[in-house]
Amino acid sequence: METGGIFLRIAVTGVPGTGKTTLCRSLSEEGYRILDMNEVAQDLGCIEDQIVDIDCMNSKLKTEGTIIMDSHYSHLLYPWCVIYMECEPDELEKRLNERGYSPEKIGQNMDSILSGDILYQCMESIPVSRILRIDTTEDHMEKNLKAALFFIKKMESNFNGT
Repeated sequence: METGGIFLRIAVTGVPGTGKTTLCRSLSEEGYRILDMNEVAQDLGCIEDQIVDIDCMNSKLKTEGTIIMDSHYSHLLYPWCVIYMECEPDELEKRLNERGYSPEKIGQNMDSILSGDILYQCMESIPVSRILRIDTTEDHMEKNLKAALFFIKKMESNFNGT
């Protein structure tokens, strides 16, 4: 998994349109180091035919200190804990339409949120006590940021054994 250095990987994950990047921008303003995992995948040479190779990412990704990973697949990159972003399907569909997503892509993301596949993937590898679920259906950015900051501080304390 990881050699050398102390690291605390926090995944911010969920389907596109749930507010991952918005939350990460706010966390960055609070002083946290945010990694856009799509940029990292490109830099590491882990993208082929516009598909991220998770095995490649896991073999090449080296981190030190606390980092927050922003991506719908960040929960697959050996995080210590996860912030799972979600919203009601009607709101998600509206957001994805506003972004200009194709009907096919909207359908795929709707299937993902309705099936809960990302959340279940998180729960398969991370204890539930290290998963924070944030519902972004309503615009409560300040409340969501506060919850995320509290969770991160708690996870940092647990990780460091303090």
